[in-house]
Formats: sequence, structure tokens, C-alpha cells
Amino acid sequence: MKIIPFLFALSASLSQFSIYGQPKPCSACVTFRGQVPHHLYDKIQLACGGYFGQQDLTIPVKPDGSFSGQIRQDEGMHDCYLVLPQGNIGFFAQSGDTIDITWDSTATGYLPTISSPDPGRAADLQCWLRLNGKYNPLYNQLILGLYRDRAVPDSVKFKRINDLYNREMNDLLADTMALPPSIHKLINDVYYFYAGLLLDNGLSGYDLTTDYPVKSVWQLTHPHSLKAHFPGQKVLNKEIFLVSDTYREYIYHYIIGIRMTLYNSFQTILYKDPIDKVHWNSVRKRYYICMAEMESYPMRDWLATKIIMDGFRNNNLIDAEEVMNDFLPKCTIPTYRDSLTNYCKALKKTLWRGREAPAFTLQDANGREVSLSDFKGKVVYIDFWGVHCGPCIYDIRTDVPSLHKKYAGKDVVFLNVCVEGSIAQWKATLENLGMDGVNLLTPGVESPAGKAYNISGIPHYVLIDRQGKIFNSNALPPHIMAMDGFTELDQLLLSN
Repeated sequence: MKIIPFLFALSASLSQFSIYGQPKPCSACVTFRGQVPHHLYDKIQLACGGYFGQQDLTIPVKPDGSFSGQIRQDEGMHDCYLVLPQGNIGFFAQSGDTIDITWDSTATGYLPTISSPDPGRAADLQCWLRLNGKYNPLYNQLILGLYRDRAVPDSVKFKRINDLYNREMNDLLADTMALPPSIHKLINDVYYFYAGLLLDNGLSGYDLTTDYPVKSVWQLTHPHSLKAHFPGQKVLNKEIFLVSDTYREYIYHYIIGIRMTLYNSFQTILYKDPIDKVHWNSVRKRYYICMAEMESYPMRDWLATKIIMDGFRNNNLIDAEEVMNDFLPKCTIPTYRDSLTNYCKALKKTLWRGREAPAFTLQDANGREVSLSDFKGKVVYIDFWGVHCGPCIYDIRTDVPSLHKKYAGKDVVFLNVCVEGSIAQWKATLENLGMDGVNLLTPGVESPAGKAYNISGIPHYVLIDRQGKIFNSNALPPHIMAMDGFTELDQLLLSN
């Protein structure tokens, strides 16, 4: 399992757009503008969602504190984040929007004002920002509590999730006379966020139950009212697909998670025949399940494209390319087809086996600069990880010691690159875990090193040969590398 702080795509259609000065009118763009009194920084950073990941936008701040810029947006509504040192502020936008942002970067505890000249969109933003500000701390407490108490009965976990879901949903619907225009999107965002938590915690057999607020009974039960639009966990809805990143992520994880689990019960039978196993791969399994399960072509093609793109990010690149070649003639959405082919072309120029590994120079815990090129002549196994990433910490505690022991005294450098957490948190975690190897820090997956290696989720492992070239940009994790038997690390150690 990977934690995904920010998704990053290489394709031209998903690239970064930074427009300086006064933006030109663009019906397919979102315009961000505003003022930063007493600004401490010379630029602001935003991240905007799309069908296959997030785009980064950097806008310079002028001497008078004003800024203005645009980003091209996919069809529909998508989540956006104002990236601040004290944390990200989330909201949502659609093509044609103008978003006004104002904040004082010197004021302690001062939250940005995010609004729009359009009254309806201003009401949407005000509602969503209020919910986020109130419930984000509660989300974090819930998620940490579920991880800490993972041994408690499923019924207890479900009640915790369902209770907070109802608390937020009732808050959203408390004043039915002043609901924002995008209320149906907001209802679905809230619903599928908590439905996703059920999946993440192995509770797919449970369905959220909604306790409707007493004051809203008439509106919630009227035939043309909100209750008719309340979602269900296993419903395919093209309208919601277009406006909710949260719904799309839920559909993706349901198909590749729950449906894959059903298929995997037969996997060992298939794999007894080595001839079959040679011609199979995990990307292909997800792809075929998608093609069989999804009846809506736009949604099917989106899901297949995302599965293949994630295959390029996390699996064997050759396997992902084979699946892509099977899908392209079947794809009915030209923009998805173009995104896939451009994405693959970009990877072949940078992270394909045999390409020169992207260079980077980062600081270690003592402030000393360390470059990847310092280890030329040795095999390098890179672990991109984060201090708040549960799966990362689990690997480091349980599997990494065995891996280091297996290759002790051999020409292998274990390079641990932290992409999440402050300097103080990173140093404290290093000390707490007693981490061996070379430990470096880079400021996020959106940093040059994170982008160069296409890090979309952590933990992520990369294997580099003695000549400083990519051998596997989606290398196997420590628990497999530490097993008895011949691994890719052994293969590289035997090569000149």
C-alpha cells in the first residue's frame, strides 16, 4: 500500500502551466489572483487536480504583493490546494473560474480568504472551506486512531467512521435554506471520503448509514430534493464522476481493490502453470477487471487509462506498455489516448531501463551535500519514504534490517530519501528508527528529485546499476529483496 501525498504526471497534457503577469482569457482555464500583504515569499504555489493526477502552478508575487496566474483545467470540477508552510488549504474549481485569494503571511494563525466574484461559486467555496477547517483535524484523529487501534472489532471501526460521517453530513445540511449551488457535489465528496475510509480499513462489507437532520426532513424527503441524490457506495454515476475527484478515487480503489481480491482467490491455481504466469502481470489483471466491470465507456476509458498510468508509476514498465498497446485501439476518448502515449514517450526518455539516472544533490542530517553521482561504481537501492507514511515505517522497521544484513559488505548503497516531513521531524524519525544507510531529505514529491523520479506515492523504490543508469524505476520492496534466492540486486552485483 502506498501513501499518495501528491500525484504527478509526465505527459504533455498534464504538465505544469505557469503564466506570469495578467492572464489572458481562457475558457478552459482557472484564474488565480489576489493579494498577499506583508508577503514573505516571492511566489505562491498551488496544486490542481485532474483526471489523472495533479498539476503544479507557481505564480510570482509582485513587489506590491499582488499575483495572478492561470492553469488549464480538465472538464468538470477538481480539487485544488494552496500550498503553505503551515499546511495545505483545500478547495475546488472548474474551468472558467476566477479564484480570489488573500492572506497575510506574517500573521500567526491567519487563514487565507478564498472566494470568487461569482456569488454561487463564492458560496460553494465558503461552505467547503468551513467544513475543511472544522473537520480536517477530526479526519486526522480518526485515521490515526484507526491505524493505532487496528486490532479492535470491525463493528467498532465502522461506528467511528459512520459517526464522524454523520456529524459532517448533518453539519453540511444544517441550514437547508442556504445550501450552496454545488451541494450535490459536496454531499458526494463527503460520502465517498468516508466510504473510501471503509475500503482502506477492510470494511467493504459495511455501508454508510445516514441520519438525516431533523430540521431538513421535508427537503430531504421531497421527491425532487436532496435525498433522491444521496449516493450509494456501489453506484456508477457519470454526473458525479465529472465533478468529484473523491468519487473517482473511490471507484478506482474499489475496482482494483475489492474486485482484485475476488479474482486473487483463483490466482494460485493459475500460477501453478508457469507458462501462464510468464504471460500475466498485475497491470493486466487490473485492466481486464476494469474492462469487464465498467459499462460506461467514458468511465471505463478513464479507469483503464489511470490503471495503466499507475502501472507505469509502480510496476514493470514493459508490462505496463504491453497493456497500453492492447488498450489504445479500444479507447474511445482521444484525450485519454493522447495522455497515455505522451506519458509513455516521456518515461522512455527518462526512467526506462538503461537511461542515465536523474542526478540530484541533497543534504544529509549533518547538512553535508550528497550527490547521486558520489556512488557511481556501486549498486544503489533508493527508498523514497516519509515520516508520516505508515507503510514506509513498517518496511523500515520490519524488512529493511534483514535486507541490509543480507547485503552487508557488498557493493550496495542503501539511499533513503525522505520526501515528506519537516527537517526536525525527519531527524527525530531517523534517530527513533536508527536508520542505516545514507539518509537525505528533499522537500516533497513535487521537488525536483521527486518529479525526476516520477514519485506519485510512497514508499517507492528505485534500483540503479554501477554505471549510474536506471535498472528498475519501480523496484521490488525490501521484504522481497531480502528473501532467499536470486534478486535484481544479486543480478546487478554480478554485472561489471
